[in-house]
Amino acid sequence: MTTLYQQSVPVLVKYLKNLSFMLQKGAKFCDEKEMKHEDLLTYPKFLASRLGAQNIPTFEDDEQTFEQLQARITRTIEVLEGVDPEVINGKENEEIIMESKMGNFRFTGQRYVSEYVIPNFHFHLTSAYCIMRTQGVPLDKPLKNKTHKQFHKNTPNFNFFKMSEPPSTRVQTPEVDSSEVQRTAHVQSLMDRLRAKSPIYNFIMSSAELISTTQGSVTTRLVLNENHLNSSGNLHGAVSATIIDFTTGLAIASWDLRDTTGASVDMHISYLSAARLGDTVEIVSTAEKVGGSVAFTSIRISKVEKDGGLKLVTLGQHTKYVKASQPKTQ
Repeated sequence: MTTLYQQSVPVLVKYLKNLSFMLQKGAKFCDEKEMKHEDLLTYPKFLASRLGAQNIPTFEDDEQTFEQLQARITRTIEVLEGVDPEVINGKENEEIIMESKMGNFRFTGQRYVSEYVIPNFHFHLTSAYCIMRTQGVPLDKPLKNKTHKQFHKNTPNFNFFKMSEPPSTRVQTPEVDSSEVQRTAHVQSLMDRLRAKSPIYNFIMSSAELISTTQGSVTTRLVLNENHLNSSGNLHGAVSATIIDFTTGLAIASWDLRDTTGASVDMHISYLSAARLGDTVEIVSTAEKVGGSVAFTSIRISKVEKDGGLKLVTLGQHTKYVKASQPKTQ
């Protein structure tokens, strides 16, 4: 059986090293193009440090250059490699409380690693890759370093696993249309912008994570905390309405990459079952039709069960007036 340590620390170390090599390409690109390093460093920085070890150092999170990021990665790897496996192993069922401005998030050790640390780590790793690619960094070209020559042989079949996994364990990824990468980046940018500008969106949706994006459809996930609950401890109806308002706008934006998503005309909500503190809800928002003046959307909010299944919690429909929000270019 794979231990909690094996699921976490070696994975983080491996892909931090991959990220380090990727940043070398980014720094070289900036130097060749005479760009300022900070013009490319727009992605979130991360550090997984709640793994049970003691004396974890604090990082100021103020890096402005690739050299500073490389130094941080090096220090982070040193910290992780110094963690005793026995400090982490055996804590699969131990409660971990993560404090934040939005309330306290409670996990078991296993859930914290598999549902929070690893997904967030890979999300930011992929974000770094996507942003550098969209800025023109040639990550599609073979690298000169022989130990990393499999980093990215060709764009359609790019796979982070190629960097160090033996052939028997490599998994081929499907082709990814560059337009879908652009669409995902656009929706993520809109999510961040809406939360920054709206106190209510930030209050309710600050921990929402983008899972997938296609034209007219956006899937997000949200772990419920105290701020999402009514007096009975269930997902609040008003919170469901805010989720609908927020995420259906994302679905409209995914249709044609518009920057604004119009004004609400009407909203219909059906409450079918309950979700409680600590539950993860999956939110699938679909733009059924986006016209010149009006957009019609639907939404399904489901609780993610322990076996991975989905239990429908809320159904919604949202109509928005979008004439003034059409993209300037088609």
